[in-house]
Amino acid sequence: LLTPEKLNRTDDGVYYAYDDHSLFLHWEIIGSYLVSSGKEIVMDLLPQLDDQELPTVPLLGTVMATLLFQKGLTVLHGSSVVVNDKALIFLGEKGQGKSTMAAALNNAGYPLLSDDVCAITFDKETSRSIIYPSFPKMKLWPDAMEHLDYRPDQHKRVHEQFEKRNILLENDYSDKSHEIAGIFVLKTGPELNLQQEKGHISIPYLLSHCIMNRFPDSQPQTVSQ
Repeated sequence: LLTPEKLNRTDDGVYYAYDDHSLFLHWEIIGSYLVSSGKEIVMDLLPQLDDQELPTVPLLGTVMATLLFQKGLTVLHGSSVVVNDKALIFLGEKGQGKSTMAAALNNAGYPLLSDDVCAITFDKETSRSIIYPSFPKMKLWPDAMEHLDYRPDQHKRVHEQFEKRNILLENDYSDKSHEIAGIFVLKTGPELNLQQEKGHISIPYLLSHCIMNRFPDSQPQTVSQ
């Protein structure tokens, strides 16, 4: 059996190990997941987690991203909305405002495509990059929620140890794939500034936000469809 003592560890505390076509992930406050061949997810959750507390944070985040990566998709850590029938993606390190930006645009009437995991494929017939829709849910900190007129006390925490809350959407989201019109990397600063990068120069900006790059020694191989 794999135990945390035998696993590698990411900077943010996720334990992991790998095989040819599988990745094992372990969170101390949640439990373990085994993702195999882009087809199967096996969960071993902590006994004290009942059905009402099923931890969807890793399952719908890093775990699902691993499965999609194994299927051959590019998976970025970001949020996306639909503007003029095309997708805008927002990337950034933790705390830079990815979800807040998507939520603000969603409040302004732009449908949400994804929050946290952006799964992208390349359409060979049209030579366009396409993002798949995710779940009709956003995760926000209480201060961002109040700024956007959400009441934190009316939304469940993503986990009992975190202040971040789940916001479930009923209508303002898209369940269709969309062509990507632009990708924005957010970074806080003293003034508003927009810098455009093109071609190969933009690649490092994207690579640093690929979810699987959290596991530098253990990326599971992509399997054929």
